[in-house]
Amino acid sequence: MKNMLKLISISQDLKFILIFFLPFNLTFGILYVFNDFDEHLLIQNNLIATFASWEKRYYVMFKVNPLSYSQVWGNVIHVTIGGDYQRNGDRNPAVWFIGDSSGSMRIHFSVNGDSLGYIDTPPLLVNSWSTIQICQDIIEGIYLVLIYINGNFIQKIVNNMPQAFENVLVYASDPWYPAKDGFIKDLKIITGNDNMVENLKECALIKDNLIITLPLLEKTFSVSFKVKPKSYTPSIHSSVIHLTIGGDVTNYGDRNPGVWFNNDGSGALLISSSINENVDYYILTKPLKLNEWSSIRISQFQIEKIIMYAVYLNGENIHSIENKLPKAFSNVNVYAANPWYEAQDGSIKDVRIINGNEETCGLLINLTARIKN
Repeated sequence: MKNMLKLISISQDLKFILIFFLPFNLTFGILYVFNDFDEHLLIQNNLIATFASWEKRYYVMFKVNPLSYSQVWGNVIHVTIGGDYQRNGDRNPAVWFIGDSSGSMRIHFSVNGDSLGYIDTPPLLVNSWSTIQICQDIIEGIYLVLIYINGNFIQKIVNNMPQAFENVLVYASDPWYPAKDGFIKDLKIITGNDNMVENLKECALIKDNLIITLPLLEKTFSVSFKVKPKSYTPSIHSSVIHLTIGGDVTNYGDRNPGVWFNNDGSGALLISSSINENVDYYILTKPLKLNEWSSIRISQFQIEKIIMYAVYLNGENIHSIENKLPKAFSNVNVYAANPWYEAQDGSIKDVRIINGNEETCGLLINLTARIKN
């Protein structure tokens, strides 16, 4: 197994995690995860990481705070096999603020054998943090590059010639353009297969805390976590975690699932999902104990031709029902907690979101998604 591992190097002032999974005795894979959550001034020719392997499926997420706009192109981040644009893989991806003082960004990516594919974004606010997500994923057999800003889907591009690359450099910012006048933080870079979102750290629940936007949530999935409430508040529903296609409870897929502590102050959880054409199919659990960890798992899985929805509390199945209208959803935002309700007073840990049947989902390797304290 030692021969299977590849090397990665990064600057000493930044943090890095290497994860190797071999679940269910299925095909193994290697995942590189680069995490840096501190605020950094963008500096020209600042090499922050070198990846030995950059797979066809990748995920780049960061927050950027531009201090001004000008007529000069300002680079934010650049993932490259060594050059600016000459070869396929030289911009995979790369991000600039356009030199027209508009505040719009140009996001380049390598698609269909060309490093010069790009989109222009809507203008970003100056002196304000914006969240950028760029990923290449395979959906229904098609490789897509997907762009999100502040959790909102912007555009997708079909890549008919996806390619893996070796010895990939990551700059923030690159040596070929002036650095953007501004800061970058909360940088996550993942490359490899991605059927699982995982965060094992204990983190405080925070209102309107977007963890990640999933390009696709399959018909079968599993969402599991542990929660430790510190207090209960009567008269309000307190959000824990919420997977949504964009809203609270308007459209099918707005709660898939959503979890709250109930508004009666008892400590019971309200767990809502999109089941059988009901956007708000919910159950109430028995009360959870204060200042203790409780384990929750919400699964939708297939048995032969039947899709079942099930909820588990501390390992015990407390509810199950056939879902006769299961759907896959695109551009699913994951919050802990959501923007529509107050966050539960407490902590969450061991968060796992698995796409596909939990027993057969393949490589469980993707994102170490950090929820801020």
